[in-house]
Amino acid sequence: EEGQSLLYFPEGTRSRDGNLGNFKRGMTKFILKTYFENKNSQNIDDILFVPIGLAYSRVPEDVRFSKNKKSNAEKINLIKDFFDFRKDKIVNYMHIGKSISLNDFFNDNLDLQGHLGKAVKDLSKYLKQELSKTIPILQQDIYYSAIAHCLESSKTDTIYLKNLRKRVNEICVRLYDSYSPKLLKAKEGMGDFLLRLHERELLFNGQITIKIKNKKIMEYYSNKLSSFYENHKLDNEDK
Repeated sequence: EEGQSLLYFPEGTRSRDGNLGNFKRGMTKFILKTYFENKNSQNIDDILFVPIGLAYSRVPEDVRFSKNKKSNAEKINLIKDFFDFRKDKIVNYMHIGKSISLNDFFNDNLDLQGHLGKAVKDLSKYLKQELSKTIPILQQDIYYSAIAHCLESSKTDTIYLKNLRKRVNEICVRLYDSYSPKLLKAKEGMGDFLLRLHERELLFNGQITIKIKNKKIMEYYSNKLSSFYENHKLDNEDK
């Protein structure tokens, strides 16, 4: 197909809390303004948004982000984070979603035609919702979520492994109602996952229990599945 492609990151940065961040509206406004100004002259037939979801095996700044959610957190020790990124062999996962037609969006929202301000707001909200569905779910997201649930239930830093396994199974049952196990990325056993966190000194990995040393990190990564439940209208409450 003919046309020009433009790649941009609507959040403008990596998430500070594990959730999909609010979209910066400047680029959306620019695109819509171009669309409105050229649509009638037929210089533009349509504009397609292709959502691309990204997920990291580990966010390089995760410890700092879990402590400091301010926007300048990424500026601290930026060079160190870059070398940690290379040293730790952090893997990035990508999933490309279904394209979104701007013509179809306005056909479904006729009241937004020509109203730039409201169109920018509503389109940004819609794009965020659609993009959230393309973000890859990693095996570790299930484990982090299970740990966070167990911490909330036990009110202590210690979790019995049998309780953790039970919670993992419950999350899988709920998750797979709307997410195919075949789409799950970075599959690994729970033992390997716990060992990896033990080596990072985020928890102590015992034979019967684990002791969490950094609760904020667990919360940071568990928020990803919480956002998934919210955007897929799944029940994320304990039953």
